[in-house]
Amino acid sequence: DARFVADIYKAVDRKDLKYEEYKRITPKYNSYVRYAMFKELLFQWPYHEFIIDKVVNETIDIYEYLKKPEVLGADKVKLSVYQSLYRTSEDSGPMKALERAAKAGAYTVIICEIKARLDEIANFKWARRLKEAGAHVFYSMMKRKIHTKVTVSKLEIKQEGLLSKSDFSPEQWEKMIKLGLIETVNAGTDEAVCTKLLDTKLLPEGFRPPKEMKSMLPAEIVANLALSDEQNAKLCSSDICLKITHVGTGNIRESSAKAFEDINIFSSIPSLGRECIHMFNSLLARMLPNEPEGEMWFGNHLKEHLREKIMGEIAKGNDGYICLKVNQLEDDEMIDLLYQASQAGVKVDLFVRGFDIIRTANLEPLSLTNANIGAKGLVSDTSRIISNEQAISIWGRLTDIGIIDENNLVSCDYLAKRNQLFSLLCSELGRDKAEQIMDKVLDEAFRMREFSENIRLYRVIDRHLEHSRIYIFGKGEDADVILGSADIMKRNLRKRQEANRVIKDKGTKKEIQEIIDIYKNKPAHMEAMTANERYYLMDVDQTGKTAQEQLEIRHHINRDDGYANLWMLDYFLGTDNSVNVLNELKSQLPVESFIGDDISISDETIEVLKHSRYSGQPGFNEMLDSLIKIRLQRWE
Repeated sequence: DARFVADIYKAVDRKDLKYEEYKRITPKYNSYVRYAMFKELLFQWPYHEFIIDKVVNETIDIYEYLKKPEVLGADKVKLSVYQSLYRTSEDSGPMKALERAAKAGAYTVIICEIKARLDEIANFKWARRLKEAGAHVFYSMMKRKIHTKVTVSKLEIKQEGLLSKSDFSPEQWEKMIKLGLIETVNAGTDEAVCTKLLDTKLLPEGFRPPKEMKSMLPAEIVANLALSDEQNAKLCSSDICLKITHVGTGNIRESSAKAFEDINIFSSIPSLGRECIHMFNSLLARMLPNEPEGEMWFGNHLKEHLREKIMGEIAKGNDGYICLKVNQLEDDEMIDLLYQASQAGVKVDLFVRGFDIIRTANLEPLSLTNANIGAKGLVSDTSRIISNEQAISIWGRLTDIGIIDENNLVSCDYLAKRNQLFSLLCSELGRDKAEQIMDKVLDEAFRMREFSENIRLYRVIDRHLEHSRIYIFGKGEDADVILGSADIMKRNLRKRQEANRVIKDKGTKKEIQEIIDIYKNKPAHMEAMTANERYYLMDVDQTGKTAQEQLEIRHHINRDDGYANLWMLDYFLGTDNSVNVLNELKSQLPVESFIGDDISISDETIEVLKHSRYSGQPGFNEMLDSLIKIRLQRWE
């Protein structure tokens, strides 16, 4: 157990040896539940604040508010909370929220893994404490470890009854189902419940929209459905079944959210909530879950899904594409399929943080003339073979005589030119060094070309541990994007219960693809594996910034709550210049525009900046463009 190293880091008071604290984004939503009802919320740790406990606590607040006799009454409201627990901490916000839910009378279910290495004690303590609070606690199955990261809050409200299909046109009914605005009670019936809290009276005062509205239903949805006032009123007064589902890649532990990179998504899609609750019910019955809704890939079906998707890309040939971002890659069958995909012409990008057993024919890093890279490509496992200058010179020669092709692979006619190349290397370096280069690098690269010509393998070494698992099959909007808890390992595909979500929301899918694009652009601190099974640093996107640095600014610029962190002023303007701009803003904007380290990006804020006397400062226009983007993205 090496966790004591973190205590040493905290104990040493040397700011010059430590990273600056992240300016983590805490969205200024007046209600996470309200936002999640109409828009999926994607949070990437450590750039965003840890909010799982806040979402659960908010559903409890709504539940307790609705139970009041003067609102609806206890007999009209039911709350169910489901949580899978793999790792947690002894002072855990989400666990305290679950304890509060159980004490408040909510049906609370926890599936606890008792074999989470180094966290067994914390898990047992919380299991006992939650049982005492009234929660239903179940432990993991024999020979199948619970590794899922899933939370579901289900709020059921009785009002004036079910919706009837006869009150709407067939087109409206189908659209409402497609939008997830309603869900039918039983398949094929003409009755449904609403899946959103559309009436502002159903939310406590602090959670309501800033402007008083009859309904929270976004105007564009109303227009799209062509609802009459009477139909809108029926939606607001019908029975409700709201499910807020969280599926992520990270553990339910605040300390991990500060040290690990993970992605977590909150959604109110009815079918997603149903399928996750089905998973919990199946595991409680000591059965493995099916996937009736097609929203999830569970561990017992994961291997067949991966096989099917890879074979689908193989069928596309040169038009196929596969991208996997995982912690480990060591399942033999999946690796064989990836080799088949490469041989079929499918481009395969792999981002593997830890160990892997796949091989690549890639020689790209050796082509870079960076002083820190060139020579490293031509060294043995024990010593440097040649100098950096010699390596760069020889690489040029290899390219000139056609040994290395335009894709940085050993050319197909390598064997025909091998003797010529060997003579050239002998004359310049001597026989011993020439033999090492031929054997350690070029011969191996040629042997691997047959299997992995189209495979590229990368690894990010940076401030935070890369922990998210993402699978992408295909390109663009038509790609299948899957996010969840499973690595491509024998234990994950055979011995663990995993939960991976199929991303169907276009906005969420695009955001995940944009995150992966940052890694694909080969930022600083990224290593690539070459054919001699060694990793070499890449830095070819010209920004000089690591993927994690680029992700940090990306999330700040893409906020949709209408606020920006004051850190952005420092980022674009530098510390000295940002102070002047900040003082100018404070002198012309009302005090309520500033909340902690955040500033409201209102029309007034933009106008002040457009007429600022500091507009000529370097980076000012880029900052203004970013803030205008935040203003335009604000979701009311």
